Amino acid sequence: MIWVWTGEIPQQPLPFVPTLEQKECDVAIHSHFVMNCHPNVVMINPIDAQHLNTVHQLPIEVFFERQELNENAIIFTNTTPIKDNSSFIKIIRLFYKNAITYSICYWYGSISIATLGPDFFHVHTMLAVRLHEGGKAEGQILLITKKRKGIFGWLCNRIVLWLTKIAGKFFFMGDIKVLQTIQFDLKTPIKVDQPIMQFINHVENSNP
Repeated sequence: MIWVWTGEIPQQPLPFVPTLEQKECDVAIHSHFVMNCHPNVVMINPIDAQHLNTVHQLPIEVFFERQELNENAIIFTNTTPIKDNSSFIKIIRLFYKNAITYSICYWYGSISIATLGPDFFHVHTMLAVRLHEGGKAEGQILLITKKRKGIFGWLCNRIVLWLTKIAGKFFFMGDIKVLQTIQFDLKTPIKVDQPIMQFINHVENSNP
């Protein structure tokens, strides 16, 4: 991945995982794709709480809290307490103190970094998109984890990146068909659509 600053002196930082700032990371290239939809549709998908329940059939409701990291980066973090008493949720609750970890950090409106996993083990995926010929979205997915020392650290990271790839594939494969047929026309937003509007406002007011 190459980021290019067109001026003489860079004025903004490179995108990074908020919890791994200033830390060395191991990275693996996941996949490259061209999708028959606008890049903006791809970007808003991870914070569309309604699609998380319908497409991925997550057994919990998701509500996001917004945090401005800087003028060109915004974070949406799931804050929904785990309340359901189903057997599946009871098992999940063993690995989470409060809400299930799911956060999305957007950089410059064209890069998203998703963080998920139990409290003691987080995985991170970076998705970078740009406008392709014919109004399509061209994207690249990267897998990221904190660098661990030694041969066992190296082996651990290979496993972590492999697990991240599985998690990323679960979400991405379920979205491909939906994203290429979606008719985005947000006229009467409801409460769970607030993150989408906040993201749009953030991008329109940013200064890349």
